[in-house]
Amino acid sequence: MNNINIELGTLILFLIVLLLIISIFGFIIRKLLGVERKIWFSVNYLNERHKKLDWFVRILFTTLFLISTYYMIYNDNVGIAWYFET
Repeated sequence: MNNINIELGTLILFLIVLLLIISIFGFIIRKLLGVERKIWFSVNYLNERHKKLDWFVRILFTTLFLISTYYMIYNDNVGIAWYFET
């Protein structure tokens, strides 16, 4: 197996530079093409039913996430998965 050693500082610097390059590229392309920036997390509901269903799914997901996090932290029976063993 190949053993790749990358220091944490180098990895963080690389990710920051990569994010900066992608952001600058997107900015330049938007200006050249005259396109408005799309809002990532806009809340546009089609009707009241859609709004209620969206909130139900959000609350359900958050609840399940918190329960599974608690279970994974405080359950001693969960071992290391076989694919993580060396």
